[in-house]
Amino acid sequence: MPIQRLFAPTFLALLSVFFEGISIGLLIPLLQGLLANDFQFVHQVPVLKHFLAYFPQEWFQYPLGCFFVFVGIIFVSTILTNLLAYASMLSIAQQVMWFANKQRQILFARYLHFGKLFMDQADRGHLIHILVYFSQQISNFLNTAQKFFAAILQFVLYFSLLMLISWPITCCIFVLFPILHVALRWLIRKIEQTSYKYVQARKALWHHLYNVLECWPLIQTSNMVQLEIEHFQKYSDNVQAWDWSMEKKWRFIGPLQQILIQSFILVFVSIMALQIWHGRMQLANFLVYLYLLKKLASSLGIWSQLESNLAQLKAPLEEVQQMLADDKKYKVADGTLEFQGLNTEIRIQNLNFGYSGELVLKNFCCVFPKSQTTALIGPTGCGKTTLMSLLLRFYDVPPNTILLDGVDIREFSRASLYSHIALVSQNIFLFHDTLRMNILYGNANVSNATLDQVIQASHLTELVNRLPNGLDSEIGDHGVRLSGGEKQRVALARALLQSKADIIILDEPTSSLDGITQEQIYQSIRSTFQNCTVILITHAHPCPLAQRYVAMQAVQSKRLKLSDQ
Repeated sequence: MPIQRLFAPTFLALLSVFFEGISIGLLIPLLQGLLANDFQFVHQVPVLKHFLAYFPQEWFQYPLGCFFVFVGIIFVSTILTNLLAYASMLSIAQQVMWFANKQRQILFARYLHFGKLFMDQADRGHLIHILVYFSQQISNFLNTAQKFFAAILQFVLYFSLLMLISWPITCCIFVLFPILHVALRWLIRKIEQTSYKYVQARKALWHHLYNVLECWPLIQTSNMVQLEIEHFQKYSDNVQAWDWSMEKKWRFIGPLQQILIQSFILVFVSIMALQIWHGRMQLANFLVYLYLLKKLASSLGIWSQLESNLAQLKAPLEEVQQMLADDKKYKVADGTLEFQGLNTEIRIQNLNFGYSGELVLKNFCCVFPKSQTTALIGPTGCGKTTLMSLLLRFYDVPPNTILLDGVDIREFSRASLYSHIALVSQNIFLFHDTLRMNILYGNANVSNATLDQVIQASHLTELVNRLPNGLDSEIGDHGVRLSGGEKQRVALARALLQSKADIIILDEPTSSLDGITQEQIYQSIRSTFQNCTVILITHAHPCPLAQRYVAMQAVQSKRLKLSDQ
């Protein structure tokens, strides 16, 4: 959080403590005057007489007038103290919310810049958990830190006033700190250990929940509903157990601390009572000292609360730091050249690539000439989809293995590449949003006339007419309200709208379509992409779209050391 954002709440907190000092400082002369029924002594107190000089002196001629002046000043100071404290808390709360919002945005941006290899291996449920729950927990800690800062200011005020009343007794308060520290340190360590267990339990719960919701149809058809319910109960019970364990330890901090503090207060009160008995302390000083001692004990409580919150935060903080670190994120470095479109060919030479040490492509070579449709054919697992992912820069490749017009693909910026590449994937990615939004995604500036043409070309007219709100109908999570063929046509419509695209990647674009619709889609692809370089992944051989073929073979299993990008 930028330090300048803390100036306003800090200044307001200082003003609040200043006015609280005035209200508490005036309690001693008020009580002394009440007990003696005489307030004339206030004009001999060095600091107080200068302060009272700003008020009309006739107010101090009678004890009752002095009493109401002091009560009025204390009342106004108390109001200002609380209003300024409220303003300070609001100000810091606003900054904490800003920080939490920024943290969520930073983590979300980080997620979108991680390499596909990391996202392939990541637990999506846990990533969501970190983004939502952990960031909120860190924000809650900042709120406690703000209270701790205010408590520090109050502690300085109370301690200073206590020193003015009786410095020998107040110096004994320092004995309290090491005793409190030793008594609470073992409990804080237990909370830290429990926090790690709790985070792991929540991680397992989110992982299970995400998997169950994603695999709902499989669970139903496999008659595994009851078993999954029992599994979830075990994960949930485990979370509750560790949560309860941490709660018990955290809740015990307050009572333990209060027992120690109250014991010390009783000792101090006994010492002061003896001093009053022997005439070494006035009763007014004793009452104010006792009041300050009680408030000092409350401010000390914030310290242990901060420590315990920090202990609970350690595991979540490490998870967030791990997301902010670059190691094992397999980020693909961006190039600086602007890709202007393909002029001659895409050449792949001596390409080796694999996942988790397993080689998928070995010394692979091929050429995709401009304005021709090349079909990639081969058995499952031979690396067809992997090759497309490398062309799309989802994974990084060795230098000079993929060349666009003789230039290493790594030299081009990914944004400029994507503006010239259209993808129709076998795995259709659809948002839980309207049909219009899913078609126009990435192509917002499209006229209604162009959109109508694309809907016709991709044979979506019947679907649009059938939906209750046409293009503005929501299609559900993952496009659940659409058939497999309709999803493919939506993906095709999205690709057709990319007017600048001159490299088209089609990954089994008609696998979910019937024969008649398949032929219609082929015609649309031919007419729309006739001047484009089309790379087609297909199991159909021969394929009506293909002008040339590249046959791929599965690589014999071989370990390959992958660098951590």
